Amino acid sequence: MPLQARTTLSWWRRLRKLAEGTQWKRLDSLFALVSWQIWKERNARCFRDATAPVAELLQLNKMEADRWIDAGALGLRVLADR
Repeated sequence: MPLQARTTLSWWRRLRKLAEGTQWKRLDSLFALVSWQIWKERNARCFRDATAPVAELLQLNKMEADRWIDAGALGLRVLADR
């Protein structure tokens, strides 16, 4: 396993241990969403030589989170309302 993957995995496990009650489910959804957005941006940079400013990436994350909430990821709604 590459060093970066181990680092991300160990970080995620430590973060989940800090979550109270069922909060870890919300964090899992958020982690999946952000990871997916990072993957898509990485592909855009590698294969289309396209880059987006950070402010645009944050807005895209928010819009995607709203879509996930509409599709049933209600745990994200709690995190989005904060």
